[in-house]
Amino acid sequence: YGIPKNVEIILEALEILNSRGGTVFNALFVGVGEDGKRELLEKANDLRIDKDLFKVISNVEHRMVPDLMTSCQYLVFPYPYVKGIEGSFPTKLLEYASVGCPIIASDTPISRQIFTEKEISFYKSLDPISLADTFSKISINPDLTNKKTFAARELASRFSYEARVRKIIDFLEISPS
Repeated sequence: YGIPKNVEIILEALEILNSRGGTVFNALFVGVGEDGKRELLEKANDLRIDKDLFKVISNVEHRMVPDLMTSCQYLVFPYPYVKGIEGSFPTKLLEYASVGCPIIASDTPISRQIFTEKEISFYKSLDPISLADTFSKISINPDLTNKKTFAARELASRFSYEARVRKIIDFLEISPS
């Protein structure tokens, strides 16, 4: 689509979280391209974020993405609301859910298309304080986070290729000839 992905909000939230003291948070950015990497490094410099607190991998082979995702404690879907793509399917969120990591997503129509608070944690789109607060809330409630992660993975399994093919086959088997 070429839509803004708003990944820099993660750096803003990282700065807020770490300025509060206590748990030290870090971030991993994957697949942002060379321009995205440069922009993130500039943003981190502007925010005075220690380079040891984040890593940026501009490009990565697709086969490595699941392993990188599962190496994370949380996955963030920061995409903002973009007029005109409200009906887009949240494929990226399904990918996140399928690896079994807790998800934090911007509260937009796309994020809410199939997901609810039962499966993932939402924050106010474009609001780094809301994102930081959401991180704080879920990091102190592992039982709820585990329940959401399990529910998200269950929901994602209903949208797997295998599940979709099974639905098509079932439909064809019961359809009149």
